[in-house]
Amino acid sequence: FMPEDCLSKRISCEFNRADVLQRQRIHRDMLKEIAARFGGVRIFDTLNIFCGDNSEKCSILKDGRTLYRDSHHLSHYGSIEYGKYLSSFLND
Repeated sequence: FMPEDCLSKRISCEFNRADVLQRQRIHRDMLKEIAARFGGVRIFDTLNIFCGDNSEKCSILKDGRTLYRDSHHLSHYGSIEYGKYLSSFLND
């Protein structure tokens, strides 16, 4: 997706959490295996930045602003939000 397609309403800005989990399944399983094998490993899961803690829907928008500048790179705003989430994770 491209954010401008979402903003112009050509495509939806939302996507299903289940679809993301399925697409990332191999990588998520690998990380779980590493965490189980080596004690003290914590996994930084960015999915909640886009989906919320228990939401079935995810979005590339937050507070009406795009989290991505193109299909693979965070926008300036998205980088700030990502940084806040990472900081919180590191301080737990």
